[in-house]
Amino acid sequence: MVQTVKVLSGWLRAALVAALLAAFPMAMTGPVLFAGPVWASFEPAEDGQALDQIILRNGKVIEGRILHESADEVEMEVIVGTLRASTTYPKADILKIIRAGNTPEADESAGPRSDTDNERADDADEGDDTPMLSASTDAPSVYLIKLEGKFGRDISPTPVRQAVEAARKAQPDFLIVYLNNDWSTLGGELPSDVQGNFDLFMVAEKIIPIFMNEIDLTFEKQPTLVFWVRNAMGGAAFLPFVADEIYMHPEGRIGGIGTLEQLFEGTGDEVVRQKQRSLRLGMAQGVAIAGGYDYRLITAMARKSYVACYDNRGNIYERMPENPGEIVLTDDGEGDNADTMQQLITGEGDDVLTITPEVGLKLGVSRGTAADLDELLDHLGILRNHIMLKGRSTEIVENWKKSVTRAERKIPRLWREYNEVQVGGTPREQRQALGRQISILQEIQGLYRKYGEAFNPFSEGVPQMNQIDMMIEQLKIQIMLLNT
Repeated sequence: MVQTVKVLSGWLRAALVAALLAAFPMAMTGPVLFAGPVWASFEPAEDGQALDQIILRNGKVIEGRILHESADEVEMEVIVGTLRASTTYPKADILKIIRAGNTPEADESAGPRSDTDNERADDADEGDDTPMLSASTDAPSVYLIKLEGKFGRDISPTPVRQAVEAARKAQPDFLIVYLNNDWSTLGGELPSDVQGNFDLFMVAEKIIPIFMNEIDLTFEKQPTLVFWVRNAMGGAAFLPFVADEIYMHPEGRIGGIGTLEQLFEGTGDEVVRQKQRSLRLGMAQGVAIAGGYDYRLITAMARKSYVACYDNRGNIYERMPENPGEIVLTDDGEGDNADTMQQLITGEGDDVLTITPEVGLKLGVSRGTAADLDELLDHLGILRNHIMLKGRSTEIVENWKKSVTRAERKIPRLWREYNEVQVGGTPREQRQALGRQISILQEIQGLYRKYGEAFNPFSEGVPQMNQIDMMIEQLKIQIMLLNT
């Protein structure tokens, strides 16, 4: 990604800040600025003073107060509503610096400007939010990663990391991630665990650093990270917020993680449950904050009790509509406000927020809607001038899916084979049988270590890994005794 965050690995610091906000809801009152990065005029801070602005080369505008500037980087206290976090941006990633009170001229300290840079600055001053091109005199290169299938199974940390590593070798200017997780339901019925899908954030938080940290650390040339969303439901809903730019398919959806209030219901006491919910919500909000998006979007997607509306400028207010032109974002879900079963299935209700292409555009989350890759490239401004890079990312993800399916079938079969081994006869025959059992258990271990993140292998009586470790040691002892 373009920006480099040097505070507790970036999104972790933001998550801690968000966790505090979740613990003290009184800090979460008042209107919210545009949820996504947009070209904006100076807005006063809480103390009434205008804010400095940094305009990145990917088009994102960051507002706050510049704390320190050197020849190589700029440190800014980023201000989003009532939130503040210190962040450092490399000069190489900065198109323009606008200090509060000055006219919006390019800051010479941001480095020499090319003709392309001047054209970008002109577009920005005119309020054009068209995404910027990569800073290159050659045709910008594009690399596409497709993430499709079940989240937590087909879309899991190992294949995502391998796909991103394949992209690193190509060094693209634009890294596009097409996200379409499987949210289908049998017979159109609502999955029984749909309200518990927020807890799949535990999977998402293992994938998020791949995009937010590892790209920064391992890519020689920082790409513009673009998420193109067809379906980001359940745990996958958190992933798009790591992107520099989000675009949506006409049928795109982001949501399916409410309601948080039902998580841990019936487990422990209420104080403990509330702390666990606040912790998870805070970590998820931190992802949005670090990505430059409004953390209250996560709150609206996760909490049924959260009430909010928005106006035609994309401002969010934590109340029901009171003025002309204001639209309900989420209601309290009580009584007549409760969504129907069909609305819950399709994500069209307003008990919790499901971001659609229309809503995403109004809230500044989405930069545009694209039905196919050409339309997306057109939004990016590179349809007629780009190089499409070939790589192994699609092959990597597809091979992972096939391997997980094979492993899921093989582990129960191996366990049955283990139990069918007859240990008897001569000492030599016993040693052979015991060795065969050890070999089977070790094969189960290997499959679990490689693919266990994608499914639960401990079904059909298969013991847990610590039990398998003990069983192997006991079998080895039996072999030793036979040798004495």
